[in-house]
Amino acid sequence: MHLDIERPGGGGEAQLDLGFLRGMFPALDGPPGGDWAFFDNAGGTHMARPVLNRTIHYLSTHRVQPHGPNPLAGPAGDEMDRGRATLAALLDIDQANLTIGPSTTQNLNTLAQSLDGLVAPGDEVVVSRQEHEANIGCWERLCRRRGAILRFWEVDSGTGELEPGGLERLLGDRTRVVAVTHSSNIVGTVHDLGSVSATVHGAGVVLVADGVSYAPHRWPDVAATGADVYCFSLYKTFGPHLGAMVVSEELLERVEPQCHYFNAPRSGTRLDAAGPQHCAIASLVGLGDFFDALYEHHFGPAVDPDTTPAQRAGAVGSLLQAHETAVAAPLAEFLVAAADRGLRLLGRPTMTDREANFSFLVSGRSSASLVAELGRRGLAAKNGHFYARRLLEAVGIDDVDDGVVRLSLAAYNTPREVALLIAALDSILR
Repeated sequence: MHLDIERPGGGGEAQLDLGFLRGMFPALDGPPGGDWAFFDNAGGTHMARPVLNRTIHYLSTHRVQPHGPNPLAGPAGDEMDRGRATLAALLDIDQANLTIGPSTTQNLNTLAQSLDGLVAPGDEVVVSRQEHEANIGCWERLCRRRGAILRFWEVDSGTGELEPGGLERLLGDRTRVVAVTHSSNIVGTVHDLGSVSATVHGAGVVLVADGVSYAPHRWPDVAATGADVYCFSLYKTFGPHLGAMVVSEELLERVEPQCHYFNAPRSGTRLDAAGPQHCAIASLVGLGDFFDALYEHHFGPAVDPDTTPAQRAGAVGSLLQAHETAVAAPLAEFLVAAADRGLRLLGRPTMTDREANFSFLVSGRSSASLVAELGRRGLAAKNGHFYARRLLEAVGIDDVDDGVVRLSLAAYNTPREVALLIAALDSILR
């Protein structure tokens, strides 16, 4: 499939070469002996070949304590330094504002502990009911430690969408932190964080944004969100199992360091609560290789060679997101039309301001049984609450452990795979 999209800076149309993209993912060869398709990308995308190659190279050549004068430690440290620099460049940020941890959950836990001094007894923290538990539990524990109050930006009990005006009604003189998702891993609606940021900062409050569900569908422009903190998971953006957290310099000056005391003077290490996974950080160079390979293949030498890594990643991200949205549209239409067969889709009925991430349940059928039926047809999906139990409870789902069926696409999914999925669902729902 080819999809036209305007070149950065004009100059004609680029076309997504889906075959070229899929060739960068060895895992898409699939298990032996059968046709299959992967629709559990929200749980973690496949690793791109350049990242995998960098991982293998590091582990097989110098898996040692990095940095130092010997011929193994020196290159090991250099590769890790290049990995950090690569990610910072892809995000167009200073390395001093980047924390790389084992996961977004751990990064948010560390962040919340560092902000104890920002919250006093009687103060308030606001979280949305759509959040993954990673962006609720840490703030709930902070409130317990500090004698503060946790308040929820509630959702519509039918759709799971955030209540319009709900945030403004919650903000007050005692609000200190607002934590909100860029897009829910269940509902899929993409929120206008720029607008949320203006509201939150207008009240003098810190904004923490969870981009874990958003980043796999569109490489994030962190500055455009206006968030004081932006988190996402690299293993959901074709990379290694790490969490990235970008924290503004202003907020880094206010946090209580969570690192070794002798690292505290450096803002870039203040939230490093544990030793890093060396090979994973080194493999981040491969994420830059991935974006550059796609950029060069699709946009070519006619494009200004002085583009930044972030601009190249943004252009590639737009290309991939447009393809993903177009491929997902027939699935969205089918799920909406299946309402007369007892299917309840959470979130918006179209792809407008929606990522390719769909959660539903079917009256009289367990979600686990539906996922098992899909599995027997070679279609990989999952069911459950996906760490958003509070959201599922708010929309009236009784068995939150059985939860919803979630179908999540990535840019490497094909129209044929989606057609097979629709045909399988049509058969199962009969």
